Amino acid sequence: MVIVDAYRYGCSRAKATGGTGCSHTSGVPRRALERGLLQHLVEHLDRPEIFAALRTAVSEALACAGPDLAGLRQQLAKAERVRENIAAALRAGIITPTTREELERAEAEIARIRTELEGARTWQPAQIVPRLAERWRHALLTLTAYRTDTLAAREVLAELAPDGITVTTSENGDLVAEIAASPVQLNVVAGAGFEPATFGL
Repeated sequence: MVIVDAYRYGCSRAKATGGTGCSHTSGVPRRALERGLLQHLVEHLDRPEIFAALRTAVSEALACAGPDLAGLRQQLAKAERVRENIAAALRAGIITPTTREELERAEAEIARIRTELEGARTWQPAQIVPRLAERWRHALLTLTAYRTDTLAAREVLAELAPDGITVTTSENGDLVAEIAASPVQLNVVAGAGFEPATFGL
């Protein structure tokens, strides 16, 4: 489904072929579809279990956002090998004009990585996101007030559904809106018989 004019969403195939590729040429009123979709979206998201799932997902993301200890240890081992190779060359009497500079760079790299490792060992993940509930409520209120601040509603919708909202037809003939990579599924009674669609304000 695509925007066929300023007032309607319609079948993309019908629009592309002038109605010869699909018989569904009537379309769905744009305002009605957007209003119904946003209303159902807000109603679905404004539930305790949805916010609980959000809080869990945020906590898991915070826990995974810590420093890469294994990667830092690998970097340290590599830097120490470089230093040892330079030292071995010096012991063997292989001295070039840049040997001292290379040794100093290796020592500085080792010191830098050790400092990062020390900080990584004491790192503790944040347990909560400040004012998460308040920010969630603000997002829902922004969606509800999309008529008066469409731009803000678009920004919230883009964060909730970065890959768009796909509209398909259910077995009952209703339009079903699905957010990609999300368990959210909404039924919007606005008509039937349309091709898969990407919705956007």
